[in-house]
Amino acid sequence: MLKLFRRFTTSNPAIPPAKPRIGVLVRRELRKNAWVNFLSEFHLELLFECGAIPVLIPIVRSTIPNLRSYRDSLHGLMLVEGDDVDPQFYRTTHETANLIRETSPMKDLVEFKLVRHALQNELPILGICRGAQLLNISCGGQLFNDVQTELPTKIDHRSSSVDCNFKHRVFIQPETPLYDWYYNEKETNGCTYNAKNPKLNDIDRRFPLDTNSYHHQGVR
Repeated sequence: MLKLFRRFTTSNPAIPPAKPRIGVLVRRELRKNAWVNFLSEFHLELLFECGAIPVLIPIVRSTIPNLRSYRDSLHGLMLVEGDDVDPQFYRTTHETANLIRETSPMKDLVEFKLVRHALQNELPILGICRGAQLLNISCGGQLFNDVQTELPTKIDHRSSSVDCNFKHRVFIQPETPLYDWYYNEKETNGCTYNAKNPKLNDIDRRFPLDTNSYHHQGVR
């Protein structure tokens, strides 16, 4: 993602390169009868480590009329975790609508506006957790309202007995942008995993990863 940001910096060696400004929507919840905006420090530190400047965008009523001032100064977006995406933004059935948990209509509205702007202007977007689901919807996709109910598996995606460090194995499909990015990174770091070996079948060529899993909606 940082490679995409670099096209916004100056190429003049005499001038310090401008650091890309990445918009990050905060989360919003009610605490002691007051609405609070917050965000994990992990995401902010990650952006700083990548050479970017995080721009926190609040979820308050006044954000909407001032949204243009935010978006016109951004070089990319990071969409992070949060409440369920409201089903008004994607097709769902009456049978599964009752599986929706707490939503954040104001956050949905702000994020969808920013995502549409980023897609139209070809700005890089990193979607994490809910962010990946929201990006999927913005591109015409749909969601499982509850993965455990609609797509039963042995994997417990969201249990009260586990935390955000709970992991399970996933495989990145070959011939996808994510697969190429991971393969190139591993190759650069001296990995001997030869995923492009033509003698390997499609199953063997999938790239294995352990991922945390703590969610109940999911990309359909």
